[in-house]
Amino acid sequence: MATQTGVQDKYADLAGMRFHYREWGSAGAPPLLLLHGVTGHARQWDRFAGEMVDRFHILALDQRGHGETEWGKSYTPTAFDEDIRTFVTALGLAPVAIVGQSLGGRIGTAFAALHPELIARLVIGDIGPDVVSAPGGARTAAVIAAAQDAGFDDPEEPIAASQKANPRVSPGEIRYSVLSNLVQRPDGRWGWRYDAAGLPSRFDELPSEESQWQQLTKIECPVLLVRGAESDILSAATASRMVEMMANCRLAVLPESGHGVPRDNPAAFLAAVRPFLLDEA
Repeated sequence: MATQTGVQDKYADLAGMRFHYREWGSAGAPPLLLLHGVTGHARQWDRFAGEMVDRFHILALDQRGHGETEWGKSYTPTAFDEDIRTFVTALGLAPVAIVGQSLGGRIGTAFAALHPELIARLVIGDIGPDVVSAPGGARTAAVIAAAQDAGFDDPEEPIAASQKANPRVSPGEIRYSVLSNLVQRPDGRWGWRYDAAGLPSRFDELPSEESQWQQLTKIECPVLLVRGAESDILSAATASRMVEMMANCRLAVLPESGHGVPRDNPAAFLAAVRPFLLDEA
């Protein structure tokens, strides 16, 4: 994937931490905040942002412990929520539309329930209250555990491994995403940019599954739940129950997509999400 034009890399110092984000479009357009997944980063949204910039002021945030944002001392759900609240209010984005993938969807869900006055619309990318017990939960935990001690002599190693693990994603997208997620260490080897050692706490300290189900009933804004038809993280049964629990939620199921809905089938993701955000669906 080629580097985009018209995008700016910016930084914000919020509550003692330095956050990196990417920004597209005019500040006069409706604000759209993009939140990546548990091992992701802001640059993974470049393609989608390029398709949306004609109608939105877009900000893709590197969340704490990811990308070019500082690593945090805490990775609790409360810490993530406070980051988003502070970011949205400091930049004057409210009411903001949020598109969150995986962990980003979980954070967006909590944000919508806790701060209804700050959010306009929410897109939840393939995650539900039972993420830990879902078949793909163990797979995700294993990936994170392996990343804690990961080091590579050549960036081609993680690129090849990521392509094997994500065969639906185009080789160009994989290369761009992985290279953007690596940093060279003092010893010359390459490691991941995200704080893999801190990641397990995100699973250990999640609210109970039942409290997450109840949280859905507090969401007032329109919601689009996007599920990959082949996902091992969000089952059809869980997705249906989520739609029933929320006051104004619709479901989109993307064919030829697993958990990584924005990248597994980007055309279908755009076709589902764009009209929802524009209130045309």
